[in-house]
Amino acid sequence: MSDHEAPLDADALEAHWSARQELLASMLRAHDAEKCDWRVDLGKGLFWWQRADGTPVVVASTRGICSFALSNRSFLMAWANQSIPKGAAIPEIDGMPPAGNTDEAGAWAVAMEAGLRSGAHFLYRAPTPQMWIFLGLWDVRTAGPGDAPFEPGSPWPHAQHVVSTLREGIGTRPDPELRVLLRNYGQTFRESRIHRGGPDEAALTELGDALVALADAPAESVGPELDRRLAEIARRTAS
Repeated sequence: MSDHEAPLDADALEAHWSARQELLASMLRAHDAEKCDWRVDLGKGLFWWQRADGTPVVVASTRGICSFALSNRSFLMAWANQSIPKGAAIPEIDGMPPAGNTDEAGAWAVAMEAGLRSGAHFLYRAPTPQMWIFLGLWDVRTAGPGDAPFEPGSPWPHAQHVVSTLREGIGTRPDPELRVLLRNYGQTFRESRIHRGGPDEAALTELGDALVALADAPAESVGPELDRRLAEIARRTAS
């Protein structure tokens, strides 16, 4: 069961988005972009499908719709998510709760309803080991000469937010849940493709390894190690 049941007809929602997603797939096939890497910059409101060398093939405008945490089966609407840039989320939708608990099918139902009511042309599910991020896409188009390629920003403000949240979870979250978060976020940092080949790759992989190791570490060592990682991240952010 879910805290949120979409008031829109479930069959109609599924039919609408099934047709839209097939249209998106056909557009990508026409550009030979089905196997391209994707990148997103919510701060700029842009989404890319790009070649391995970084050349944009298809681009779109984007906003966050919601996220679904795999660790505790909770969803959070993007307008209520303080960790994403201001203006990067769809506007608040009357009658939809900002957060709740659900399952995978329920998360899709929330995203489909919010996507439809916000006027998104397409939906995109961006998965990580810790969560699913649902994005709304608008104006999907062939990349032109004026469409700059994706450029990764600094990963450290986000890393600082994640590790701070984990540190605050000691004593406030059940220990098994905290350890799932440590492992999932660690795997997310280790598997991040955005900074692969860049100057931050080794440090991010090391951070990911450390978080995964903490998932099985004695409880008394978790806090001090997270404090040490926060101090290291602060140094990198300031440099």
